Amino acid sequence: MTARASITALAAVLCLVCAPAQAQYKSIVGKPYWTARLNLMSAGWEPMKLSKEECGDRDLCEIYEEAYSCAGTGKAPCAMLFERNGETLKVVTVGEQNPTVDLIELQ
Repeated sequence: MTARASITALAAVLCLVCAPAQAQYKSIVGKPYWTARLNLMSAGWEPMKLSKEECGDRDLCEIYEEAYSCAGTGKAPCAMLFERNGETLKVVTVGEQNPTVDLIELQ
């Protein structure tokens, strides 16, 4: 492998590592939350264990301990928090009965 090819390969790897969460996990937007959650956990993201005081929806927190903030109106959006290597990932879902991923944001 030439030096130029090595540098190109290294740049490609670094680009994948530093890609924003929105782009890196774009494939889970629109998917059911439980599926997205499993995909994130497979990628090393751990659901944040929030206290009862931090929980955005006590009923939902019985199922998903990472539920941070939920609105009881409109599309019923909820923010779910994950952590990995000192970073926090916010996953916003919509829908009450079968929530789907609407947005991913690296905090």
